[in-house]
Amino acid sequence: MGERKKAWGNESTDTETRRHGDAENRNPTQNFIHPKEISAFREQKPGFLTDSIEQWFVFGRQELPPVRAVVSGEQIQDLDIQYQISPQQTEDYFHVIVTAADELYYTANSSQGFQSGSLKVGQSVNPGWADFQITLEQFIPQAQLQREVIPADNPNFGGTPALLVKMPNGTQTWLPWGEPTVVADTNEEWLAAFSPKLLQLPFAIKLEDFIVERNEGSESVAMWTSQIRISDPHDSFSEQRRVWMNHPTWYKGWKIAQASWNPGDLQQSTLQVKREPAWVTALTWSGSGLVVLGIAVMFYGPLLVKKLPAPQPKSENPPVETTTKEVVTQH
Repeated sequence: MGERKKAWGNESTDTETRRHGDAENRNPTQNFIHPKEISAFREQKPGFLTDSIEQWFVFGRQELPPVRAVVSGEQIQDLDIQYQISPQQTEDYFHVIVTAADELYYTANSSQGFQSGSLKVGQSVNPGWADFQITLEQFIPQAQLQREVIPADNPNFGGTPALLVKMPNGTQTWLPWGEPTVVADTNEEWLAAFSPKLLQLPFAIKLEDFIVERNEGSESVAMWTSQIRISDPHDSFSEQRRVWMNHPTWYKGWKIAQASWNPGDLQQSTLQVKREPAWVTALTWSGSGLVVLGIAVMFYGPLLVKKLPAPQPKSENPPVETTTKEVVTQH
C-alpha cells in the first residue's frame, strides 16, 4: 500500500469576513496581520498508528512563502501547494498607468462614474470621492521605495509598534506590527511576524449581506449594517442576525460588534469579536446607568429643589398664652 494524503477545510478565525465567504472559499488574504489558513494536510502511512497533520498559512503577497506548522506527527515530505493571488476588486479606485515613454495616464471610478485621462506634474484630479483631489507633485522614473525603522524616544509619538530581534551572530532586525519579515542568520532564514494571537472560535460567522444606507439627496453615509449568520454545528444552531454601530450581538458569552468597513469594497465587513460574559455586560450597563443618573441629578436636581414648597420659618420668641376676662360693673 502506498501513502495517502488528504486535505480538508478548516474554519477560518479571521475577523475580516467577506460576503458569501465560507469554509470552502479559501482565497489568500491580503491582510498581513491575519494570514489565511487555507487547509490542513494529513498523511497516513501503513503500519503506523498516528497520522502526520500540518497546517499551512499563505499571504496575499507572492514573494512571501507559505508558513507550515506541524500539528502532530512529523513534517510531510515531498508536499507542495500551488495557489494564485487574484487582485482585490473594488468599486472605487484610482490607478496610475506609466507607458514605455514615461507618459502618465489615470483611471478612476466612483459613484459619480468612470473617468480617465492624461496625468501631468502639478495637475489635480477629482476622482469623484466627495471633495477629494489628487495632485501629482513629482514623477521619478525607476524609483524605489525604501524604509528604515527608527525607534521613537518620545513615548507620546504616534508610531507603529515593533519588536527588535537579535540573533546570536549579532544581526538585529526590526519586526513591524503585522508585517512578515525575513530574519536572516549565518546559515538560515526565518519568516517572523509580530501580530495578535489567532484563536479558533467555537462557532462560525458568515457575512450574508452588507447594507449601506445613505442620506437622501447626498452620497454621505447614514448607517451601515452587517447581516451575519451564526452557525454552531455542535448545538445544531444557525441564526441570522444584524450588527451595526453601537448595536452588537451576543452568542455564548462572545460579543460581536461592528468595528469598521471598507468604502471601496461593500462585500467586506470588519467585526470585533471578544469574550464578554453576561455579568460583565450587566456591570457595564449598571455603571452607564449610574453615570446617566448622576448627570441628570447634576442638571435637573437644582430645578426640582426650587419647585418644592419652602418650609415655614420658625419664630425666635415662644408664643405667649393670653386669656380674656369679662368684667361686670353695677351702678
